[in-house]
Amino acid sequence: ISNLTIDASCTIEATPENSPEGHFGGLVAYHKGLIKNCHNNANITITGNWTVSPRIGGVVGRIVGGDIEGCTMIADIQDDANFVSNQTIYVGGVLGSSTSTSGDVKNSTMFGNITVSNGIKATGQSYYVGGVAGMFRGGSVIGCANGSADVVPTMTITTTAEGFKQAYVGG
Repeated sequence: ISNLTIDASCTIEATPENSPEGHFGGLVAYHKGLIKNCHNNANITITGNWTVSPRIGGVVGRIVGGDIEGCTMIADIQDDANFVSNQTIYVGGVLGSSTSTSGDVKNSTMFGNITVSNGIKATGQSYYVGGVAGMFRGGSVIGCANGSADVVPTMTITTTAEGFKQAYVGG
């Protein structure tokens, strides 16, 4: 997929109904190929009762090989009061999570904010939140940024959710 832009007038909701396996991205849920020069300008709201680990990304939900190049997220990712998960939560500005030892994220940037104020309702689960990637297992992150000199995004997690174990947060 290349040269695709999601307009800011779009409304995107990440729900367990439209993502039964937990993979949700502004452009692609589950990725193995090449995504190049794609941009998401639409806010994403996470809602609903998730029984699987939500892997929410501004561009890609989950990568299992393949590359993301020159992509941007120029909007916010936030949950609402109805968001609940009994599993670990992964949220990233460009990529929700990588579960492969291959696959690169290159020259991609997050310009929005991430807010998770609800969520975990099972003992021992964690939050992984990042400006570029919520969790990145393998491959390389090259030339990526969380904002710019003019735009400084924030990552906010409210850790009062019952059963909360740990939070891993990074730009």
